[in-house]
Amino acid sequence: MNHPGYCEPEWRFDEKLFRQIAKFIGQLKGKCVDIGSINAKCEYLKQLNNIMIEQLRVKDLNFDILTGKYDNIFLFETLEHVQNALFCMYQLKRILKPDGNLFVIIPARPRFMWPAIHYFEIPTGHFDRWILKPLELKIVKRGKIYPSHTLPFYVQGFKQFMTIFFNGVDIYQIKHN
Repeated sequence: MNHPGYCEPEWRFDEKLFRQIAKFIGQLKGKCVDIGSINAKCEYLKQLNNIMIEQLRVKDLNFDILTGKYDNIFLFETLEHVQNALFCMYQLKRILKPDGNLFVIIPARPRFMWPAIHYFEIPTGHFDRWILKPLELKIVKRGKIYPSHTLPFYVQGFKQFMTIFFNGVDIYQIKHN
């Protein structure tokens, strides 16, 4: 498989992480869309499944430009960058086919580790209660994945070092209730 590093910096390509995501998601079919910035994770899934994945960039977040309903929607490390996560998830529910899958990856780390570019990170237990239940969405499958970095990354500073202990992401497969 070709390295999809053209869409993210080389240091962001973590093949172990991508394989874990692909294993969690399984075989993909149907109409797919990725919400967020172009990312190597979706490029990897496209190559692995030989499918087309439409793109809605997070800077636009104009859900009206998406046509029809989708079998699979990917929201990989994007929800923490939007001001209104509940509204964003409502829009995704609106474009998700009744039997479709919404795959969400959210950082899972203590508050002191949140970067300034995140509006908020949703604590693991609160995502279901604060976002999904009001929208009548349910978690079908949940997992935790731990990205890895090269040694030079961990010695750049305190937060980078702390990612050794607090660097997990939660991954969800979500469907309509």
